[in-house]
Amino acid sequence: MGTRAPDGPKESERRGRKPAPWQTTCKVTMGRGKTRVLRSGTAALAPEELRFHTGRTGRQGPDFFVHIRFEEIQELAVDAPAGTLTVTTEEHGPIVFQLGRAAPEWKQRIEERPTRLDALGIKPRSRVGVVGFVDDELEARAAGAEDPLDVLIVGTEHPADLPRLAALAGRVKKGGWVWAVYPAASRALDERAIAEAASTAGLAPGDSIELSRTHRAMRLMRS
Repeated sequence: MGTRAPDGPKESERRGRKPAPWQTTCKVTMGRGKTRVLRSGTAALAPEELRFHTGRTGRQGPDFFVHIRFEEIQELAVDAPAGTLTVTTEEHGPIVFQLGRAAPEWKQRIEERPTRLDALGIKPRSRVGVVGFVDDELEARAAGAEDPLDVLIVGTEHPADLPRLAALAGRVKKGGWVWAVYPAASRALDERAIAEAASTAGLAPGDSIELSRTHRAMRLMRS
């Protein structure tokens, strides 16, 4: 992952100090006692996860790597004098990233990251519906909402699910949108197929986002 600028100026920028990079070389410690492992490599903050790998082959190669989804983080602690960020998950336990001066800023970025609801454009007063997609957080947010909806999330697991977009589009108010959720690894269903079905349903195809580890979502605007 390359470096990128934050959405807005941080405190470090206002003081004239260069902001921390979004990718950096560092050392990582995992485990305790005899199982303790210290590795050197590259850490990066991606939109949905914290990544670390020891070589250039990354996710697919033989080098060591760990990808920590932000929603899996149970505890996040920083030791500014030591320059460490400790990330604790149920799967890995505590993992210590030796980031130096970047440690406090990385903690802030993880804590202030946009939520999935933000990414879906769901505001506190938005009327939300969910059809054909099982997700506890989204279903809880949609509970009790009445038509016309501001946002409708539709599960499209197979090409056969696409024709129902036309019928469901009527539940959304003009200017609102439908999110077509599809498996990220699907070979039978892709953005092109969804965009074609959306156009037939009177919906304008937009951008897509990573909704979870296994699914993506494409925004379809009702004009």
